[in-house]
Amino acid sequence: MSNSYNGNAAGSVVETLPGESITPASSIPSGPKGTPAGGGMESIGSMEELRVKAPDVYKMTIQGIAMSIVHDMRHHQARLKQLMAEARRGASR
Repeated sequence: MSNSYNGNAAGSVVETLPGESITPASSIPSGPKGTPAGGGMESIGSMEELRVKAPDVYKMTIQGIAMSIVHDMRHHQARLKQLMAEARRGASR
């Protein structure tokens, strides 16, 4: 993931995947009465605000972050195990 400027006045930094782009809110087509097309999109400024406004989305976001951390830890643990086995093989020669 990389940090990218999202173009809002507050100067927030958001995390994106490589190759992922951020569409400024000003370029999202709007539906009736100025609501974004697709309905109901709001600007959320912080995780606390997300927790208050959309607890289910907040919970899924936290679970996704936790799953990502667990995945990374498992990957790193497997790599470390492989490196340690290679080092033991090299030391026994």
